Amino acid sequence: MRLIELAQQNPWWKYENKFPSKDVDLRKISFLLKRKSIEITPKNIYIIRGIRRCGKTVYLKILIKKLLEKEIDPRSIVYISCDRLTSRRELYNIIKNIYVKNMDKNKIYIFLDEITYLPNWFLILKNIAESPWIEKLAIVATGSSPIKIREKAERLPGRRIEGNEYYMKPYTFKEFIINVAKHLIKEKIVEKLVNTVKKLNFPPDQPNIHHLEPFIEELNFLLETYLITGGFPEPITNYLQNRKINENIFETIIRTCLGEISKTGKSEATAIGILNYILENISGRTDYITIARKIGIHHETVKDYLETLQNSFMIYVLHCWDLNKKTHAPRKQKKIAISDPFLHHALLKYLKGFEWNDLLDEIERRKPALIESLVISHIAQVEEKPHIKEWWTYLGYYYSNNKEIDIVYKKDNKFTGIEIKYEETIKTRKHPIKTITLSKDQIEYEKQTIPTSLFLAGLKKSEKNI
Repeated sequence: MRLIELAQQNPWWKYENKFPSKDVDLRKISFLLKRKSIEITPKNIYIIRGIRRCGKTVYLKILIKKLLEKEIDPRSIVYISCDRLTSRRELYNIIKNIYVKNMDKNKIYIFLDEITYLPNWFLILKNIAESPWIEKLAIVATGSSPIKIREKAERLPGRRIEGNEYYMKPYTFKEFIINVAKHLIKEKIVEKLVNTVKKLNFPPDQPNIHHLEPFIEELNFLLETYLITGGFPEPITNYLQNRKINENIFETIIRTCLGEISKTGKSEATAIGILNYILENISGRTDYITIARKIGIHHETVKDYLETLQNSFMIYVLHCWDLNKKTHAPRKQKKIAISDPFLHHALLKYLKGFEWNDLLDEIERRKPALIESLVISHIAQVEEKPHIKEWWTYLGYYYSNNKEIDIVYKKDNKFTGIEIKYEETIKTRKHPIKTITLSKDQIEYEKQTIPTSLFLAGLKKSEKNI
């Protein structure tokens, strides 16, 4: 990489704190959607993995801005877009030159964006972690090929990565409220609503929604909007500007998702067939053999593709719990949820050819199933920690004979059921375990029935989910 290219990627070298107006990524943002910040210190390597378009590059630039605010020398902060490099050796030489030029510094910060574009990228981090350089270096690496970055990260034990891995996913409903409520609700009460939401951080089995009750009208409105935009930054900001979402944003998300599948060497046509099945049966029970027969492929192929889609953060495959053994029942049917509402809409538009108004009608028709997928994706982030506590260890569902519980959350070896009844009128049923019912706007504490919007607004999120 030539010096002029590196300088263009690092405008803070020239403009210091004023770089955001010159930065190619930050200057096209109408307003910033904030995320939880992480502390970056030398002698450590940090890995952030997640689906593309969820804001990883912008997040790195914000971390850089915070370092500049701490009066860190701009020349000792280096950002490298790895998708512009030709080889692992090229990256190694760049880092070596950065280290040599900054030998008089005690701290050097290197941000490696999209490192998974480079074959065997993990060898770079391994070599640096084992070198004397690491005493001065803080390295942050991101990857939008979660399959590769997860697979290789597991080969780096004891390389200063433990405890420094994070997930980045689309914004949750709570984060949506904190960032966006003031743009959608012009009343002064919105500030009190946002402050109330910020203070809440409850687990799924103990939803303390009391302080949110006065804001149910506003929260229901915000949830209806979130069901349209989802949690990706571009659809959110575009909708706030136009009250609809441009077609090019749908196209970008689809190209991103199909591109990630292609990188694994898998058939795009097969993936589309499976995704189409998921859309047609969203939140319904199924199994690998049923999907295989529908598409005309082997059931082991279906399993492999679903694992790829799940590792790419596009779907969640829920297993049925055996309540007596307190483990999953591997032979029972699965349930598949799509990880983000806008991803669902983009796939629907791509596969069905819907125009905007038709898409809105279809979203309305599918709302109960969309809400169920949304609740699943949010609970999945409650305790999730890379390599320590994966979401499937505490999340599943349950069915037996004529009984079914939409979602079952496991904590301290005890189960709590969560039923989705996003309807005007609901009927609760008896269940074999304690079960919370999520309604549209009904509250009945004796029957443990609460509104979905209040539940999602106060739900906790793991510190390892940025």
